[in-house]
Amino acid sequence: MSRATGTVDGYTRAFNRWKEFASRWGEVTSFPAEPLSVALYLQYLLDTTSSCSSVDAAFYGIKWVHETAGLASPTDSSLVVAVRDASKRILRRGYGLSS
Repeated sequence: MSRATGTVDGYTRAFNRWKEFASRWGEVTSFPAEPLSVALYLQYLLDTTSSCSSVDAAFYGIKWVHETAGLASPTDSSLVVAVRDASKRILRRGYGLSS
């Protein structure tokens, strides 16, 4: 699956932010990632950002890296999808959970 250079760069930056977050916790493996860990990361982004694009970038960056490696993506989990969808609804309304 080929992507434009800008898209690949964006996915790589998003995945690197996920790796940095995961490295803070000894029990969290960034690759291959577990769905629960990714869901918690998306929740963290919801709590710390005011942009749907941050959540989407993380979701698609993690998805792209796993699929490029030929692995099942944790973003296919219904839990991860539910957190992403809820995050988008909350952020589009203009308020986060920390408000």
